[in-house]
Amino acid sequence: MGLDGSSEEIPLEPGEYAGPRLSPDGGMLAFLDRREGHPFGVSTYDLRRGIPRPFTDSVGGDFWPLWRPDGEALLFPSNRYSQDTTLVNLYQRRLDGAGGYERLSRFVGGQQPQAWTGDGSGLVFTQAAIGQNQQLFVAPLDSVDAADSLALGVGRKAHPSVSPDGAWLAYASDGTGRTEVYVRRFDGTGPGTQVSTDGGHEPIWGAGGETLYFRDYSGDRIFRTSLRLDGEVASVAEEPELVLHDRLMEGRLVSKNYDFDPVAMRFLVVREPLPPRALHLEIVLGFLRVVEAAVGN
Repeated sequence: MGLDGSSEEIPLEPGEYAGPRLSPDGGMLAFLDRREGHPFGVSTYDLRRGIPRPFTDSVGGDFWPLWRPDGEALLFPSNRYSQDTTLVNLYQRRLDGAGGYERLSRFVGGQQPQAWTGDGSGLVFTQAAIGQNQQLFVAPLDSVDAADSLALGVGRKAHPSVSPDGAWLAYASDGTGRTEVYVRRFDGTGPGTQVSTDGGHEPIWGAGGETLYFRDYSGDRIFRTSLRLDGEVASVAEEPELVLHDRLMEGRLVSKNYDFDPVAMRFLVVREPLPPRALHLEIVLGFLRVVEAAVGN
């Protein structure tokens, strides 16, 4: 869906879809896919050739994907080796299938890949031990289990997004009692600045690094705001402006449920299906008398 109101539907079979992610070269989509009779899995769609393809074999539940910066592999959380849905670890698999499914962690709890550091060397992910709030962590792929926590105060943290220059972090937090969008320096210096004003989550940076998009509390609306990123503190240059209002599938705490193409200036969203039309039964009293009067009997 474009900022000008235009839209184009991706021709996929009916199913449950979520978490669309555009590849680094803009040529492919990865998304969460659930077909009838199968557990959740990850699929891809070639935007140039119009070809969908299952990516994971769905031995267990495979969830919200994230492209590796080189575009040659996907990361995703999975409980493929456990029947316990609360034990979800990180895996990666190359697009060509070489090397199979590589397990990246053995954490006891839930994890979700979210973003990359500015130089692409570190994975930013969410992690929650059983019974604890979800928090943000960062680590190289070869040492996920030794990740450093990003100290961002109280409350649950979600939807981290790193600015194009790697210097700033946007994220959602419910530390004040309502989920809002914040921006602060990635290195942790300086305070966080609240960007949303009436509830918000799922922030995504624009190409220039001074524009931020986010969804409101309902999820049906996407806003855009401009930021001043000077020194150690971010400030809001322009109040959030509504740029898209549609029947969008609600977001999830675990991961963003939309993406943004900064080249084509369009959003990749999952639309909620239209509700079925209700059938009304009307009873007409005295129907036979009406008919008899009409035909002259």
